[in-house]
Amino acid sequence: MNTLTHKPQPPLRRDFLWALTLGTLAFFWILGPSVLNPLNVSWLNGGDPLQNYLGWAFYKNSAWTVPLGLNPSYGLELSNSIVYTDSNPLFAMVFKALSPLLPSTFQYVGIWLLCCFILQAFFSLKLLGLVSNDQRVLILGSLFFLFAPPFMWRAQAHFNLVGHFIVLAGLYLVLRPVPRRQSIAWVALFAIATLTHAYFLPMLAALWLGDLTWKFYKKDLPAFASAIELVAVAATVIFCAWQAGYFAVSNGGASATGYGVYRFNLLSLIDPVNSWDPGPMARWSYVLRDIPEGSGDYEGFNYLGLGTLLLLLFALPGYCNSDVKLTSPIKRYPFFFVMLLALALFAITPRIGFGAFEWTLPLNDKLERLANIFRASGRLFWPVYYVVVLAILYLLLKTTRTRVAVGFLALAAFIQIVDTGNFREGFQARVRSDAALTVTTPLKAPFWEMAAHRYKKVRATLPTNQGRDWSTFSKYAASYGLATDMVYLARMDQKALAEAGQEANERIAKGDYAADTLYVVDSSQLETVKQHLKPQDLLTAVDGFNVLAPGWNACQECLAVQGFEIPVTGARRFSEEAGTTLSFVKGQVTGSYLEHGWSSLEDWGVWSNGQAATLTFPATNQLRGVAFTMNAFLTSVTPVQRIGVSFNGIPVGVFQLSKASDNLLEIELPAAVRDSIAEQGSLTVQFDLKSAIVPRDLGLGSDDRMLAIGLKTIALY
Repeated sequence: MNTLTHKPQPPLRRDFLWALTLGTLAFFWILGPSVLNPLNVSWLNGGDPLQNYLGWAFYKNSAWTVPLGLNPSYGLELSNSIVYTDSNPLFAMVFKALSPLLPSTFQYVGIWLLCCFILQAFFSLKLLGLVSNDQRVLILGSLFFLFAPPFMWRAQAHFNLVGHFIVLAGLYLVLRPVPRRQSIAWVALFAIATLTHAYFLPMLAALWLGDLTWKFYKKDLPAFASAIELVAVAATVIFCAWQAGYFAVSNGGASATGYGVYRFNLLSLIDPVNSWDPGPMARWSYVLRDIPEGSGDYEGFNYLGLGTLLLLLFALPGYCNSDVKLTSPIKRYPFFFVMLLALALFAITPRIGFGAFEWTLPLNDKLERLANIFRASGRLFWPVYYVVVLAILYLLLKTTRTRVAVGFLALAAFIQIVDTGNFREGFQARVRSDAALTVTTPLKAPFWEMAAHRYKKVRATLPTNQGRDWSTFSKYAASYGLATDMVYLARMDQKALAEAGQEANERIAKGDYAADTLYVVDSSQLETVKQHLKPQDLLTAVDGFNVLAPGWNACQECLAVQGFEIPVTGARRFSEEAGTTLSFVKGQVTGSYLEHGWSSLEDWGVWSNGQAATLTFPATNQLRGVAFTMNAFLTSVTPVQRIGVSFNGIPVGVFQLSKASDNLLEIELPAAVRDSIAEQGSLTVQFDLKSAIVPRDLGLGSDDRMLAIGLKTIALY
């Protein structure tokens, strides 16, 4: 029998009522009530949360398509679907069907998060019901799943990934004592996973294949039935992926990189600090201290929590003095544990991290490219994480009297809740606001409302992904029902992007602009736009943004609008000023400053790629200096990185970087450089990287980029 214990299962209704109670209480305790208000979108006003909301806002107002998940108004020719804004395809489709009944401003993220907490509680109760019938044990034990740091942490930005209940449900299907309608349950769970987030698919696939293989091996499931289940699951995943819009973007560019960077560190289970957020929310314990780790190890954040670790300490003495064997479940579910081992190894990657130490094993290039499909491999440890938590509870209950175990559970649960309080306080402080419930915008002039009624589209004259002003004009377009190519997408059709750039350049060269489109002009293109401007078109600056409005000067009603009395010659360049820190992490508009010799933006910064790298940003001659924070690619061949730096073509020095991370390079601007800034209105920084080297040439994996420096920030003073 496919069973962990022979204990009868608690009634489903009772489990659901307890899950509803516990999940709701935990949700309000951790996240607070404000996120549940569907009219409150102010807490989604930046970065990934804003991308999530805007994707839904455009999708809600667009016509139905086939596939259902296409979102053409958000991206235009650049192509997009609801998948690539991480807007939860499952909920997006449901609420789009209800959109005629919804207010114009509406968010379902809070509803989704509440559902996740309730379902997290429900499936944790079902799992715990496999090892105990004591209601006190079930209730207290479920708290270690509800207050699991990896589960809570995703609520601050990666909302779809809060759906850990999918993992728990998969574990329950494998371990439940009497499988009923197992194939139907797996098919339904795969459909939910596909319509939630792609990263749940490999986790679920591993659990399901372990279950299916074991049933086939034991002859509990005939070969024909196994084949039917295999086909049904595959067909469901493909169909749901098609409808959600997974296949909407082609020519997505070079294969992703990062496998081995965003890994599971071997000390992650006991490391209470997540380096992704440098603020107080990074600390998950008042007691335990940070363990140094790799730059991308935050994706493998799997801290058990102080309460869970104490439970392990409580259980160890009894285990050492008992005849309970951990090998028994492994013998009972061999294929399941093989799959867990496979997930763990994939999460660890060949770049094995032990705190700040690292060992690298060789990996075939083709395998590495394949692995990069799920480059944030640390996430794939979640099924193992929950099995570890369940195993700790199992050991305690099997080696300790029930009354004593309940006391230990109550004490440890209290400690778990209190010791993770930093996140609760930080999250609620972040979302708490006395301001209006809508997202903010710097577009205040009457011009914008008039333009919204005159035009149907908003375009950038320099199309890019995550451009400087994407959030401002995506919000503007969404609020007036316009389409736009000023977007932030998880993946963009690179061929379409190149064609859009070429078309924009041709329009500028001819001065020929679409009559139904408002253009946001990049500062670097102002002079060219002015040279080819036609009399009927308006080029001006409104609220600090350069805009080109086709046909505006021929519209008497338009000319009567106040708020943009700046003539063509007054159209101005935005400038970065002293006191500003430019961050080059993924999702920041500073990516548009990078010119030649750079890789893609990552969650920590950006690597150079080549023996020279250049960036340019608008500046004033009031600047006195710049301070670079950067990593260095150091090896036995290149123990230091020697870099030459020039500003606007003027050499300012050669410097050595001797640390692998967080080198600080401060350079004062000579008078000649300040004069050139005054003349050009910008600062071009060129790095001469003679020590750049290709990791693959040294046998360090298959990375064929020529690495030297990893730029994190530039502080201006």
